[in-house]
Amino acid sequence: MKKPNSKKRAQKSRVFDSMASAAAALGVSKEVLQLAKASKEGGKAFRGSRVKEKELLEWISKQPASQSQDIMELGLKDQKLAEEIRKLRIRNDKEEGRLLLASVVGPALRSLSVNQRLVLRRVLEAELPERLAGKTIPQITEEMRKASDQICDAFREGARKWMDKS
Repeated sequence: MKKPNSKKRAQKSRVFDSMASAAAALGVSKEVLQLAKASKEGGKAFRGSRVKEKELLEWISKQPASQSQDIMELGLKDQKLAEEIRKLRIRNDKEEGRLLLASVVGPALRSLSVNQRLVLRRVLEAELPERLAGKTIPQITEEMRKASDQICDAFREGARKWMDKS
């Protein structure tokens, strides 16, 4: 049996499942890929919906220097636009009061989790074992339900207190 040649596999070009995945991985816009697909030479990089990396990069490199630079910058322009949109959404959410400060949420969650741990320990380690001693399975099931309800009530109360403060 032949062993696969790892050098050949390492040299093998990536093939992307779609123009979108190729554009994202290579940092070029979908418009550039559509232009490449439409051209006679660049079209060799496309097979159905798949995009061959090696052939596409060869086509880009054969474009005149100014056009090749424009192609790569178009990808950067798209990235910059996406970042500006992200920042605008954050600003809008902040202005509309939809954002919470980590400096407020973090300590509140820590406090809530400490309280939850205390409740769990008290109910499961201190109270429940005494209530279960000598019980039948149906009785144990009922006691476990009560303990679960008690724990959930304590958690709800902690969350309600936090929400009332906000």
